[in-house]
Amino acid sequence: MNKVIVFDFDGVICDSTEECLITGYNAWLKYQNKIGFVTKTEDIPSDLTKYFWSWRGLVRTAGQYFVIFKSYKNSELNSESEFEQRCKRHAKEIGKYEVLFFEAREKLKNTDVNHWMGLHRPYGDIAQDFKKMLSMANVFVVTGKDKSSVRTFLKHSGIDFPQAKIYDKNAARNKLAALKKIAKITKNDLKDIIFLDDNINHLLEPKQNGCKAYMAGWGYHSEEHLQSAKKKKIPVVALEDWVKKILGKY
Repeated sequence: MNKVIVFDFDGVICDSTEECLITGYNAWLKYQNKIGFVTKTEDIPSDLTKYFWSWRGLVRTAGQYFVIFKSYKNSELNSESEFEQRCKRHAKEIGKYEVLFFEAREKLKNTDVNHWMGLHRPYGDIAQDFKKMLSMANVFVVTGKDKSSVRTFLKHSGIDFPQAKIYDKNAARNKLAALKKIAKITKNDLKDIIFLDDNINHLLEPKQNGCKAYMAGWGYHSEEHLQSAKKKKIPVVALEDWVKKILGKY
């Protein structure tokens, strides 16, 4: 059987926090009907930058950055449960903001694609490991990012990856749904799919449905999330040996 390995993108292949901060801030300005467009973090208030970094790990979709910017002024966030409550409360605003977010990303990328690329930080040798994996397995990417941006990043990293194998925010309602689609087209059961993500909330349902779920120990998460993964028997793999750990258990 051809191995099927599915990667998350942000928090697994690269750290895009800086890009998301700039894009999110520009979308927030537009949401408030304010004039302005920034291209570097130095143009964003330092306190807001710190606040953003503190809560970025809870974000699952681009629209949820709205909650961070909305709550910043009075530092209203104090827990993960509070964040989740606000996501539900502001569902309509989140939808509107998400459209502005992806428009802001395209503008930033089209202004200077090399600068945009520089706002992403690949984790160690993960990009090269990903490239090697293409000859060892049937590889897919499932991400909350837009397909165009993922492909641009991979192309600039020297990786020619088929667009059809990138399941982005528009491909399925959540990651489990995307994994089910991949299982169907590859003629596999979910139990034969390896899924690597850094967000515990993206891993729980796939794990419960039989996927071989792994948490990337180098991504966006708290110590609490790492402990939660261990309690749920989701292996946490390290950047230096994730290939051996995952393929060795396949």
